[in-house]
Amino acid sequence: MRVLHNLYYDITRPTLAFWLVLCYIGALSSNLLHVFSPMTIHQKIGKKIRIARKHVGMTQSELAKKLGKTGAAIAYLEQGKRRISTDVLTSIAQLTGKPLSFFYEDEDDSGKQLKKQLSELRSHLDGIKTLLDSAEREKMESENMLHLFRTVLEKSSDAIIVWDPETGRALDCNEKACVGLGYTREEFLQKTIMEIESGIPTLATWKECVKEAQKRRHFILKTIPMNKEGELLQVEVSVNYVDLEDKAYMVGMARFLKDRERELSLAEESYKKNRILLESFTMGVFFTDIKGNITEVNSVIWDMLEIPPESRAEDDFSLLQQAIKAAGVDRLVQDCLQAKKEVSKVLQFDTAWKKGIEISIRIIPIEHLSYLMGVQGIIEPVKKKGLKA
Repeated sequence: MRVLHNLYYDITRPTLAFWLVLCYIGALSSNLLHVFSPMTIHQKIGKKIRIARKHVGMTQSELAKKLGKTGAAIAYLEQGKRRISTDVLTSIAQLTGKPLSFFYEDEDDSGKQLKKQLSELRSHLDGIKTLLDSAEREKMESENMLHLFRTVLEKSSDAIIVWDPETGRALDCNEKACVGLGYTREEFLQKTIMEIESGIPTLATWKECVKEAQKRRHFILKTIPMNKEGELLQVEVSVNYVDLEDKAYMVGMARFLKDRERELSLAEESYKKNRILLESFTMGVFFTDIKGNITEVNSVIWDMLEIPPESRAEDDFSLLQQAIKAAGVDRLVQDCLQAKKEVSKVLQFDTAWKKGIEISIRIIPIEHLSYLMGVQGIIEPVKKKGLKA
């Protein structure tokens, strides 16, 4: 019995395998044919009907009821197994809110249309991004300029205060104003000008001051404000009435007179030191501005050109200017300024007291922070060589 069983198994196994393979191939072929076979026009329309129906959340039964048909009929239509009339398709279009052309559109055409729409959308988004980037850059530039402006205000040697023309309240101030009057910024911004300025005791007085500033726009006056300790100070104020974006402001730029006197004293002391240094040179030294006008000289130049003491003046260089121009020094100055480098030449000077004075001259440009400020001139008499016997 076992032998017969094995024999039967050996004979039937390849036959069953063969049939199983054939069935598999048949099923695969059917699927492949279904995938690769082109859809008929009815199948395409049926597919669009299903898409439109689902888009509005309608079941086959609901659609069938509204069309007066059975659910099976709608199923056949969606599968493309039945021809659909134009009237029925028009009704479906109305019920689903789709244009009639939607059901006849080829999927390739709708894909192209979708790509076109996506491309246009991407273009619009790129434009919006560009606008946003531009706005962000402008915002950053504005913030940088505001920071720079604020830094300049804080570093100013003058006290700068912005007042409200209506109430007289302090709207803004720089560090110099706070330090000069002894307040912190928070304390100062709680004050009104009537509490600080002894010459403006009431709001009515302030309104009169505002009216005057509105009329004149700018003027300078001396005031006597009171600091936090109650001490009266002497201040010179430049008052400005400013209109900005339909709002007015009173801007005061104040110089504490003690500070100004100290600055003048320091400037005078510095000038004296520079003058002593200038007079210590054995050669003639002069300075000009960028237009070639003499601004400073030492006494050696007067001696070289043999100009008598009674014709010399500390602040009048007209005689020297005439002699320099006649000798051609002004041309050397312009050459020096244009080339931004030292030039030198031997020139002959003529004055009202002596003619034919030969002088060697060097012109050196003066720069500050890459800006030309003028020139420095150094002159020396030309030494005559003795004649050989």
